Amino acid sequence: TNWIITGDIDKNNEVVKVTLGNKLDIITSRTWLLPISSLNQIPPKNSNKTIMTADTLLTAKNHITKQGTKNYNKNGWPEAIDELHILIGKNIKAQIASILLAKSQKIVLWTSEDEELSKKPAELIKQITEHLNQEVKIEIKEITSYSIAKSEEMLRKYENFKKIKNKIFFNVTSGNRLMSFAVQSIAKQYPNIDLIYRDFTNKNNNEFSIINYREFPPYAGTIKGEITDKQINIDFLYNKEQYNNNFKNFLEKLLK
Repeated sequence: TNWIITGDIDKNNEVVKVTLGNKLDIITSRTWLLPISSLNQIPPKNSNKTIMTADTLLTAKNHITKQGTKNYNKNGWPEAIDELHILIGKNIKAQIASILLAKSQKIVLWTSEDEELSKKPAELIKQITEHLNQEVKIEIKEITSYSIAKSEEMLRKYENFKKIKNKIFFNVTSGNRLMSFAVQSIAKQYPNIDLIYRDFTNKNNNEFSIINYREFPPYAGTIKGEITDKQINIDFLYNKEQYNNNFKNFLEKLLK
């Protein structure tokens, strides 16, 4: 009485793509539950329908039973990250760590209006990253730290968020809370965005928290990767020593 469900599952209980055809033309007030891989088949005329998606049988069950956020066990760092986006704040170590772990060739650094707390750290991160990898493409963009609605509007202008096949990580460890709320809202709109975060009290090197909203309930868990660049001083990267906007000084401590 409440749901219309369509889809198929494989032997691992993962929900697989099906052809929707004209199913969504059925006139009903019930909620639809579809495979997330069929999301791009939904025509604009059906945007007014209540539609949930699932990638596993557990997710489908959680939709119907209204269970909360799912806690996943530790997973390895995904290999194919098309773009890494980072909110920039003064303590840049978690940002540098995510760059080294993601190994993405496209990085976007999002700053606030603040010169000392955001713009200068962004320039330092850009210098360090380009020193370590000359082929990486880095953009620096600005969003406001005063208005969630304005921040969302500025983020939404970034066209690549809308490319569903792009795998995007957004590091929200830094920036102020308003900026992170805006990014969270964007992640709820675009299913290809995962949010990552590293707590400075975390004693496990290379481990980040991860959350995504491409299904409901969302899942939160941890991922851990490996920094393969042998010249990196891991101990310095994860200790609490601050930097002082000095490229040469920071690089000398970062490299063995």
